[in-house]
Amino acid sequence: MAMNFKSFDWRSLKKYTSAKSAGDLNAFLEQLPQNVGQSALMAAGIAWAVGAAIGLYATVESKKLTELRAELRETEALKPSVPAIRDVPVSQDELKKFAETLTELYPRLQIRQQGASLNITAAETSNFGQFREAVGHVQN
Repeated sequence: MAMNFKSFDWRSLKKYTSAKSAGDLNAFLEQLPQNVGQSALMAAGIAWAVGAAIGLYATVESKKLTELRAELRETEALKPSVPAIRDVPVSQDELKKFAETLTELYPRLQIRQQGASLNITAAETSNFGQFREAVGHVQN
């Protein structure tokens, strides 16, 4: 059943906003314990107290949750991005060109391509610095 607002008598609400209505509400609340009974008022008071306690608990927990979310975002912002390492096969031609480039860069080392790998050797231990750099070059 729909309510028709055009046919509603808005003047009927005037009695609820008059000065007399405040006095009537006050008289009703004063007579409430005698009309309802104290046990019903106590039950209503307990229900209101439980509702207030639940509301307070929910407010405190939502504040904790908000702080926890902010801390989580801050922690995630500090987490470094970790690069992903992939194995990518290298063609024989590319490996051969790379071996030739390394031979030009490190002339005191013997660099040979053997299939899918590079063999790096040095005739003397004094060439260890170049050897280390060549190995690092290959790894990078």
